[in-house]
Amino acid sequence: LKHAKVESNLTELNLNKDKFFSIISHDLRGPTANIVRLSEFLLEPNLAEPDRKTMTTHLHKSAQNLQKLLENLLSWAKFQMGRLDYMPTPVDLHVLTNESISQITTMATDKAIVIKNQVAPRTYAYADDQMILMVLRNLLVNAIKFTNQAGTVRISATETPEEVSVSVTDTGIGMTLETMGKLFQLGNHFTTLGTSNEKGSGLGLILCMELLEKNHGIIRVSSEPGQGSAFTFTLPKLGKQHA
Repeated sequence: LKHAKVESNLTELNLNKDKFFSIISHDLRGPTANIVRLSEFLLEPNLAEPDRKTMTTHLHKSAQNLQKLLENLLSWAKFQMGRLDYMPTPVDLHVLTNESISQITTMATDKAIVIKNQVAPRTYAYADDQMILMVLRNLLVNAIKFTNQAGTVRISATETPEEVSVSVTDTGIGMTLETMGKLFQLGNHFTTLGTSNEKGSGLGLILCMELLEKNHGIIRVSSEPGQGSAFTFTLPKLGKQHA
């Protein structure tokens, strides 16, 4: 039994390592090459001003995407090495939602997407605020990515005596049952282009799942093609988890 557990741990470590290097080789190479290429265009002395403005906008977006990817990569690497400290406290999910929305406002504005915080004030959970902020930010980025221009993303919460459920719901393109089955598979390097051809590493949702497990929560998804998606995660209520 002990041998089987060691073997299972080694398999998981290898999957993590493979995933890490896959992202570095594939997803980092693309955005960095794009930034170099765009900056080379900007150095052209005879570049017309409208073209320069367009190139600068693309460069800014590429830099933003690279920054998001690096943030996820570093957080995930820290988590795997046990260096991402878990410090649970009573957290107001309404406040955290507002904070996460403020971090991705530019992305939403670029696609004229309206984000609504429908989490009631003083909705408390017992969790690590920085980890949950990371979860909310990743789910919002994902929702924006797969929502068309002028769509809507809303964050809502329901409570039971024991836990809080938070849902990030979009009016986006939705997905098939097959796609949903691949979302949280670490060994499956799975990523899809967004409605404006946004690229991603496929790491954000895996990071969400692992962070929520650390906070004694789970995440699930419901979706249909053309009907949008809803990602719902649970957290223990105030005082439920003190371990």
